[in-house]
Amino acid sequence: MTTPLYPLLGRLAPHHVTTTEHLGLAMINVAHDGAPHAVLRSRDINASALGQGPHAAG
Repeated sequence: MTTPLYPLLGRLAPHHVTTTEHLGLAMINVAHDGAPHAVLRSRDINASALGQGPHAAG
């Protein structure tokens, strides 16, 4: 339903929107590396999906 709106929402509120791809990557990364909080928000999910979680190298 929201697929046509996603590009606009992603530009207007990037910290409040995520994708199923980011969700899946974040689940894998959190299972492997842990998470900073028990409940993750879209901003946390996107950061973890991009390898910017609490234990990311760099």
